[in-house]
Amino acid sequence: MPNHNKTVKKVKREERRAQVAELYLTGNYTQTQIADTLGVTQGVISGDLKHCRNIYNERNAQSTKEQQAQSGDRIRQQLNRAYTNYKDTKDNGLKHKWWQAMMKCEEEFRKLYGLDKVGPSINFNLSTDDLANLTDDELNALIGRVDSAAS
Repeated sequence: MPNHNKTVKKVKREERRAQVAELYLTGNYTQTQIADTLGVTQGVISGDLKHCRNIYNERNAQSTKEQQAQSGDRIRQQLNRAYTNYKDTKDNGLKHKWWQAMMKCEEEFRKLYGLDKVGPSINFNLSTDDLANLTDDELNALIGRVDSAAS
């Protein structure tokens, strides 16, 4: 029987918290007025609102992390596409275009993960001719540096 009582108390508490949040969010009631309406103390209302804020913040943080992960995946796909096109093209002008696209991806990674505020971006200062003459190993090393900037 004690488990039944705990369950009933939890259900009533959650129902009260829902009422508290609803009344409070209307902006028409103070905590004291809500407490008087529901027959509890203002301290209980304060605790309920704190609980509701914590739940909201947890859900919001999770949503933000999911969005960040999705954006990171999108940027990685763009980086891979630019890298593939860079490797496959023989035209130096196009190589430069794809290199710029890879550097744009690096910049987006830095912004996404807040790294743009902690230090300078990777700047390779390579000319179009230098880019055209990179070996696969050199290019992979540079791409690794770009990708690791997001880690």
